[in-house]
Amino acid sequence: MSEKATGFEMLLVFLVAIASMVLHGAIFSVLWEWFFVPLGLPGISIVHAMGIGITIAWLTKPASKKPTDKDSLDKWENIRRQLESFKQVWIYDLITFGTLYIVHVFV
Repeated sequence: MSEKATGFEMLLVFLVAIASMVLHGAIFSVLWEWFFVPLGLPGISIVHAMGIGITIAWLTKPASKKPTDKDSLDKWENIRRQLESFKQVWIYDLITFGTLYIVHVFV
C-alpha cells in the first residue's frame, strides 16, 4: 500500500518546479537577447520569457499521456522520480544553452 505525500514532499517538488521555470526563463531571455534583439525585436525579462515558455509548452503538449502505475510506488519513489526528471531537464537546458552560446559567438 502506498502512502500519500506529505506537505513537505509536495512543497519540495513545488519549489523545484519553480526553480526549473526560473532557470528556463533565464536561459530563454538570454537566448532572446542573443538571437532576436539583433533582428530589431525588443528584449524581454525573465518573467516574460517564463510566460512565453509556459505558453509554448501548453500549446505543444501531447493531447494525452499514457497512464502510469504511479499509485503502486511509495511516496519517496514518486518524489525521487520527479526530482530526477527535473535534474535531467536542467542538464539538457544547460547543455543546450552552452551549445547555443557557441552559435552566438559566431553570429
